[in-house]
Amino acid sequence: MLSMTTDPTLSPAVETLLKEVRDHFPNQLNIQVDDQESGRISHESAQQEPQQDGSILLHVYDKTDINYTISHELLHIEMYLKGFPTMSFPLTTTDPRLDDQLGATAVSIYNSALHLIIGAEQRRNGIITKDTVQAFIRGISDVVPAEEGDAEDPKIIYRVLSLLDGLAFFADHEDEVPAEWLQMYPIAFQAAQQLYAVMTEKVIDSPFAIRRSIVKTLRAFDAWLDKLGYVPMPHDQFAAVSPVLSKRQLKLEFRQVFDILHSDYLNRQTKEKAFLAIGKNDRQLAFAIPEKELDQDHALAVYGQTTADVLEHYGISYTTR
Repeated sequence: MLSMTTDPTLSPAVETLLKEVRDHFPNQLNIQVDDQESGRISHESAQQEPQQDGSILLHVYDKTDINYTISHELLHIEMYLKGFPTMSFPLTTTDPRLDDQLGATAVSIYNSALHLIIGAEQRRNGIITKDTVQAFIRGISDVVPAEEGDAEDPKIIYRVLSLLDGLAFFADHEDEVPAEWLQMYPIAFQAAQQLYAVMTEKVIDSPFAIRRSIVKTLRAFDAWLDKLGYVPMPHDQFAAVSPVLSKRQLKLEFRQVFDILHSDYLNRQTKEKAFLAIGKNDRQLAFAIPEKELDQDHALAVYGQTTADVLEHYGISYTTR
């Protein structure tokens, strides 16, 4: 039987972070650490699990460098509390396998962008050590299979997304990126570098900047897939990235900030064809309008309201720039 602990010993920096998150988190936050230690770090080594009593269990499955893993999860929570954009999937293609593929790839890119900020904060607090770096490298090198020289290998997507996250981990410390990755994954590493260049093209220092980075990287990833001849992944109309709007935009008519598009996908909530709110500037899905029908008169009525009123009416979360 697997043993575990619910009161792990943490470094002072992580203890401080835990206290800060607990002080501001609306639910009770508990930690459980399993007694498995692989010697590798993976961002799949922990998960936030909602409990029936409303509390959240931060469940750590692999205790290798628990200071890194626990602080990583806490910083994800902290970014949520600070209003950084969230990602959701209000639509379905009606093909569960395709839904899973679209969701998994979008979440991976979304998380890698957030990891730029999370990793920088961990380094600032001395949480990432030399041992952390080596365990992180093993978490990719030991798990992600090496290429066999075929760009059409279906594992290419897995490799590229894993390496993109690896490059995000080494942000501003590119000289520490292991040479073995280029040797093991020459095709995927080049693609990951191209996506990383898009992701970090502009400084990421705010919720608006992180959203812009996510949207541009999703688009670049979809273009890369199309170039390889894979089935298109239209993340721009499937993955909803919560809006980050200026006070001026909130006062504008909805038609000045968003377009309403009719989709062939189904709205998970209404079970009918979905109506999408697409940002005029970035053409990215912000949310699905929870209406079963939206005729021209109704759409014009929505367009004529202020953006703030429409978001409030439909209960859409957003962040103000």
